[in-house]
Amino acid sequence: MPPFLWEQHSCLPLLPTADITELARYPLGSYLSVNVGYSPQSSADSLALLHKFRDDALADGRFRLVTKVSEIGDPDT
Repeated sequence: MPPFLWEQHSCLPLLPTADITELARYPLGSYLSVNVGYSPQSSADSLALLHKFRDDALADGRFRLVTKVSEIGDPDT
């Protein structure tokens, strides 16, 4: 597996109106980890935002959700 570059500037606004398509600026095959909340947000608000971001990612053909490390880095799997 190739080495990975940690890029922590992919944060989206922690709002339900945030546009996840901003994340498409990263090259195909990139692994993105997006924050959905921290101490000012309630657990319920963070979970709601998590579900919104997941739904938006699944609806956009440029993103895919991965469940294991071996799925990261190969845009064809």
